[in-house]
Amino acid sequence: MSQYLVAPIGALAKQMAFTPPDVRREQLDHAEELFWQVDPEQSYPLDFVIFRLTGYRADGTDRPTVIVGEALRDDLLTLVERVSDTLDDPADRYDPPPLDLDAVCAELGVTAKSISRYRKQGLFARRLLFRSGATMRKRLAFLPASVERFAELHQAQLETARRTDRISDDDRHAIVTRARRIAGRVEASPFRVAQHLAGKFGRSVEAIRRLLVDHDQRDPRFAIFREHTPPLTDKQRRVIARAYRRGVGVARLCERFGKTRDAIYRAINRQRADDLQRTPIRFVESPTFTQPDAERVIMGSPLHATSDDEYPPIDEADGSLLDAETEQRLFVRYNFVKFRAAQLCDTLDAHRPKAATLDAAETLLRYAGQVRQRLARANLGLVVATARRHLASHTTPGGTAQADLVGEGNLVLLRAIDTFDVTRGNRFSTYLSWALMRRFAQRPAGRVETDGSGWLDEAIAAPVDAAGVAAEHDEQVQHTVRRLLADLHEREREVLVRHYGIALGAEPIERPQTLAEIGEALGVSAERARQIEKRAVGKLRAAATGLGISVEDLLTRAG
Repeated sequence: MSQYLVAPIGALAKQMAFTPPDVRREQLDHAEELFWQVDPEQSYPLDFVIFRLTGYRADGTDRPTVIVGEALRDDLLTLVERVSDTLDDPADRYDPPPLDLDAVCAELGVTAKSISRYRKQGLFARRLLFRSGATMRKRLAFLPASVERFAELHQAQLETARRTDRISDDDRHAIVTRARRIAGRVEASPFRVAQHLAGKFGRSVEAIRRLLVDHDQRDPRFAIFREHTPPLTDKQRRVIARAYRRGVGVARLCERFGKTRDAIYRAINRQRADDLQRTPIRFVESPTFTQPDAERVIMGSPLHATSDDEYPPIDEADGSLLDAETEQRLFVRYNFVKFRAAQLCDTLDAHRPKAATLDAAETLLRYAGQVRQRLARANLGLVVATARRHLASHTTPGGTAQADLVGEGNLVLLRAIDTFDVTRGNRFSTYLSWALMRRFAQRPAGRVETDGSGWLDEAIAAPVDAAGVAAEHDEQVQHTVRRLLADLHEREREVLVRHYGIALGAEPIERPQTLAEIGEALGVSAERARQIEKRAVGKLRAAATGLGISVEDLLTRAG
């Protein structure tokens, strides 16, 4: 449909997109009803139109805006289609079920080209979701009530169109004979032949094209256009895309499937788009990603690349530890490129995706994979050390082998990379340590799981300074506790320090104290000390949620 002719109607349509779905559907019905009541030669106040669609009556203090009836009718047609697109309604929620384009052509006995003309005359179309295999795709839909109303008001026009598009048996035979003769002399498509024959037989191009296509589909043995095979199925598209990725040439695929080069490339791109849209792209959002200069600040240059070489390099073979600044920069880039890839995927046309958009999205995701691999290698030593410590303190006959435990820890590591929020100010090692300890603690003893990562076996065999990693982990625990306790009131902090024996200053608590001892030291009852502790632990639990850790486990280990 065209753009809105009247700007206030376009603004009203944008506002309607934010109303509740049931209200929106009712407003669309009102728009269709108003269309048939508007006289194209009259003018109507904007306030009247708003009231008829939404039920809202303006105060009338401003100078009224007047809309010409003809422009209003055009904009109501556009409004119904576009606002219905915002509902994402499946077709099967309507009763009776709506008609798609082919069904409405059959219902009215006309061609698709005639339907496109009728849509400008009041045949309202909505955009609904129709099931296509395992997926849902949006297509034009026509509510039976709208079709019946249009047919009732345009009976003479429809009858004329049916007579024009109806082809007698003699003419049908003559058209097929002439088309076969043309196709035998030159290579042409059904559309080109129909263009040539339309004037000779006084029929529309679409009517003759449909006649020729139907003829070939009814009896393929006597097809006029043998090279014009039926559309590729979803399975054929998957086979073509897989073969192309494995190096099979396009010329060979053209020969095998009887399609042109353009058709093969379209099939490959459609499959690439389907693969991208089926793959969930998860990232940690940040307000900085939507800033105008986000690409330059985060990546160092705008992201117009279609080659991995144009992005900041990532040394995938380097497994050294990362300093805080480098770690933060990598996590921000990791989430930013996935954010941009998700944006590109949202703009893809499912039927005719642009190759440039697909290339850019796939390059972004490949770069994100390189960053993820670098972060994983840098923190694999912590996974191994944590696994060894866990085994050392939980050794039982027939227990889990270290390789199995590290393999499971590697999966935790990859999930932690995807969910870590660097804007919270924590180091990733802290977040990962608690995720590993929580996962290992939940793991049943003796369970064996394997991981097929070759680089994981190499990392297990490499020497790891477990004592150094453990010391770093203990230091991070203390740092986390001190930071969380700093946000509490002084009395709340003192109750927790005494009760759990947390060493914060130069004079550590010798041993954890009971609530009675704490109450006596603070001059309150034991019950009051318990209430203060409960409130303090609640505050810590809310603060620790973002770290993915258990506050009770944190306090116990900090003691």
